[in-house]
Amino acid sequence: MDIDGNPFEWCLTLQQRFAAGELLPQISKGQGADRLGKQLRDRSPKNVWLSICKEAEVEGQECTPYSFRHRYAYVAHNRINKNGTYRSPKQIADAMGHDLETHLKSYSRFNTKDLENAFDSVIRKSENKVGKVKN
Repeated sequence: MDIDGNPFEWCLTLQQRFAAGELLPQISKGQGADRLGKQLRDRSPKNVWLSICKEAEVEGQECTPYSFRHRYAYVAHNRINKNGTYRSPKQIADAMGHDLETHLKSYSRFNTKDLENAFDSVIRKSENKVGKVKN
């Protein structure tokens, strides 16, 4: 809903939402996850957040606002870039807004699961490119 309580398209970009007069919620330092959780519980369309949490509970998983960060870290570590490489932990830490040490303490469990195959895949792609250049 907009600031007047009128429904609006949920998929609007942040710029469009600002242009419509929507303000970001005020968040005290260290309270981001709690406030995000409240926003998700109170304002998610058709209680999407609550249904996601119910599904997670059925599967024996915990559902918290931090689940988004955990998922982001997992995908960042395990999804191959278009060029066939993986992101470095330092790149992911920078993208998530913390230093490498903090990142490794919290998210090292997400490091590439199949490192040998990932490494071999990058080597094969590099060799194929070199072979094409020579030909």
